[in-house]
Amino acid sequence: MAYSMQWQDLSLKQINQFYDTVIQQNAISLIESWFPSDDSANKKRILYDFYYFILMFAKEIHLEPIQTSIFFSIMKKTHENCISSPYMKLDEDYALFQKLILDHSIDRPPFSKKYFTLDQITKITDYATNTYFRHYSMYKYTFTKQQKLTLNTVEIVKNLNTKEEDKDEQVIDSEEGNQQNDENIDSSDGTNNETINIVEIDKNIDKKDSSKEIEDIKDKIEEENITEQNNSNITTENNINSENATNQISSENENVDEESKEQNEEKLEEISPREKAIQELKILIENAISPKIQELKVSLTTMLTNSEDQLIKQIKKMDDAKKKAVKDATAVKKDAKGDKGKDDKKKSAKGKKK
Repeated sequence: MAYSMQWQDLSLKQINQFYDTVIQQNAISLIESWFPSDDSANKKRILYDFYYFILMFAKEIHLEPIQTSIFFSIMKKTHENCISSPYMKLDEDYALFQKLILDHSIDRPPFSKKYFTLDQITKITDYATNTYFRHYSMYKYTFTKQQKLTLNTVEIVKNLNTKEEDKDEQVIDSEEGNQQNDENIDSSDGTNNETINIVEIDKNIDKKDSSKEIEDIKDKIEEENITEQNNSNITTENNINSENATNQISSENENVDEESKEQNEEKLEEISPREKAIQELKILIENAISPKIQELKVSLTTMLTNSEDQLIKQIKKMDDAKKKAVKDATAVKKDAKGDKGKDDKKKSAKGKKK
């Protein structure tokens, strides 16, 4: 016996009742009595609308009651398979829909039996793809449970932090000990220097009395040396000042050059590689197109001059033609007047003769 979904969800009586009802709300309440549900109000409304429009489409394409029952059961089965898992399985659900349609569209006993024609199959598949599978994710979202992912983080870095703190404390203690040792050494050096200076001062006091005369002579010599040194210091200071001034000027110039170089480097750094590439492209385009632009300018100017000359010539020809036309018109008028005069004279002569 071939697998068939006929009269699985809807009976012949139910289909005839649906076809007989004209008002939409009455038809939906009828479907609700056939398929009661414990879901929320929003889910019920969406589900019953889904069933209602399936049956209305079957009525529009004039399916027979057995075909309507099979079509309704196929759509209901695909929807149930869709909402059976919260994961997106569009390919699998659409493959199931195609399989169920083919099982009822090919006459191959005992595996399948033909209920739908080729035209009906195309209409049914277009309807399913444009309505249900187009809003597949919305049906999945409303009729499946939402999956929430919770992450628990555990701190395992406490032991490592305590070890690092112990090492830092040991390093600090060793540095404090070294500083204390250095201070003790400095204090001992200071006391030794003070004792040496005291001994030297005592020796100098004993020698002062015996060498006063020598000191007077030395003072005179030192005064002369001091005057000479002052004169030499003045000259050296002037030279040093001049050298410092020149050095300052040169250093200022160097600083200005360095600042300008730094500014240029900063500008170059501020320019992004994209802007550099754009500038390079602009330069290349200008170098490549500028000769062609000049050639075009020259050719256009020559064409314009030639066209101007031609226009001037044509205008002159038009003027000459107008002048000739005016002359011809005047000549014709004169000839016509002359002819009229001659005719008048002839007529008058004939009248006199009579």
